[in-house]
Amino acid sequence: PEVFTIDELRRLRALYKPFWRPQDSRYVPCPDCGQLMNRKIWGSHSGVIVDVCLHHGTWFDAGEVEKIREYVKLGGVEYEKLRLTETGLSALDVKFEKEIRRLDRRFYTYRNSRFFDAFFNPREQ
Repeated sequence: PEVFTIDELRRLRALYKPFWRPQDSRYVPCPDCGQLMNRKIWGSHSGVIVDVCLHHGTWFDAGEVEKIREYVKLGGVEYEKLRLTETGLSALDVKFEKEIRRLDRRFYTYRNSRFFDAFFNPREQ
């Protein structure tokens, strides 16, 4: 499907296993400029390591494109989106909790000040 439901993504996460373990990293020169390329994992969990030249783009070894297609077809990209969403929401929860504690401390300090007391509990004059 074009779009997965949250339940489908959760089931995918429970069943998902990486395709294979990454092989040993060996740096190879770019076919165009001859400089050593960086090695990067395509996607977070695909296990496919591609070679990247800063000037000439990404280079794939034999069979890597097919592995990436299979990864996408099995829902790997949706799995990564779910993981990023969950991570982002967890981080947002932590920020909210910190902000609530900060505001509570600030309010408590303000509530115990003379200004608050004079404004909300005026003395009879």
